[in-house]
Amino acid sequence: MKASYMILSLCAALVATSYSADTFARRNVAGVEQEPRIQELASQTEQQAAEASTLRPIWFCSTRSMRGTYQYREEGYWEGEPYRSSGLETYDGRGNIVGMATDSDTGESYRFTGTYRVEGDCSGKVMYTGGFYYDIYVSPDGASVEFISTDLGTVLSGPSRRISTRDIVR
Repeated sequence: MKASYMILSLCAALVATSYSADTFARRNVAGVEQEPRIQELASQTEQQAAEASTLRPIWFCSTRSMRGTYQYREEGYWEGEPYRSSGLETYDGRGNIVGMATDSDTGESYRFTGTYRVEGDCSGKVMYTGGFYYDIYVSPDGASVEFISTDLGTVLSGPSRRISTRDIVR
């Protein structure tokens, strides 16, 4: 009994594959041709999809995209003087930053805090305690970031890359 059922199933599968998908699309259960109506519906669906894709942006990123510890370096000019710093920052995935760095201005290491947000288009803002602001551009997987200072009189930018998904700086 099982063998005959398997043979019957195999025959049905072979018959089904001998018909093209187009043949199935044009027939309803009773076998009546339906091609004009199906083509009309398909055309409407394609048109609606095209309109929807132009109206809604595709969202790749969020504040949660940045989670873990990042290593960064920045260089440029601060108040007309050459400036460079590098350090580590830990992003908590909820909008908070803790970090440590060394800069060329004093040559000393220091700790800092801040907040951040990332929009769906992978752009965002960082606001460090003390009133320093940066625009950021995050890769969709959150593994790398490009940043640039938006403070007047300051020209600082650089890359940042995730080195761990753990919170190294606390």
